[in-house]
Amino acid sequence: MWIYDSFEGLPEKSDKDRSALGVDFQKGVLVVTKREVKERFLRAGLPVPVIKKGWFADLTEMDLPEKIAFAFLDGDLYESIKDSLTLVGPKMSSGGVMLVHDYNNSALPGVAKAVNEWMQGKDLELRVLGSLMAIELK
Repeated sequence: MWIYDSFEGLPEKSDKDRSALGVDFQKGVLVVTKREVKERFLRAGLPVPVIKKGWFADLTEMDLPEKIAFAFLDGDLYESIKDSLTLVGPKMSSGGVMLVHDYNNSALPGVAKAVNEWMQGKDLELRVLGSLMAIELK
């Protein structure tokens, strides 16, 4: 298992993220530390995953495993989700699944915009599960 996070909270919003409902989602909020993440795994009796610190835009394919069967993308904003999909998508195994958090969250409209743009022209099976978008690669 691998975890990727900036550990700096949210980045700056783009125009594609603007929403009257999303006023609380400002730069720097939703901060968690690397130490807190490790401690949560240890308290649950689970092995600590590989943790990579960095913004999605700064990661390269070398920062990811060769193949990915499951990905949970929780970037909250347009650019973060767009960067995540661009980076993770080519590494996904046939039949692999990506879950994108906040797809139906009207406070974070950039997530759906990024997903919808990325999906155009791709052979994918899609399911909306509450605020999650499940994308299965064929």
